[in-house]
Amino acid sequence: MGQDHGKLDSKVIAQRIFAMVKANPTINIRVLQGDVENHFGYKTSSYRNILLVKQRVIA
Repeated sequence: MGQDHGKLDSKVIAQRIFAMVKANPTINIRVLQGDVENHFGYKTSSYRNILLVKQRVIA
C-alpha cells in the first residue's frame, strides 16, 4: 500500500466518499483517507487532496 494509484483522481475519490460526507459533513479527513485506502488497496493522495474533495462534495 506504499504506492499511489494513477486512477485515484479526485472524481473517483469523490464518488467513494460522497455518501459518508453527506451523512456526516463533519467526518474527519483521516477517516475518509483511511476508507479510500482500505477500499482501493492503495495509498491515496495527500490529506490536502482529500480535504479539497470533501469540500467539493459538501458544496
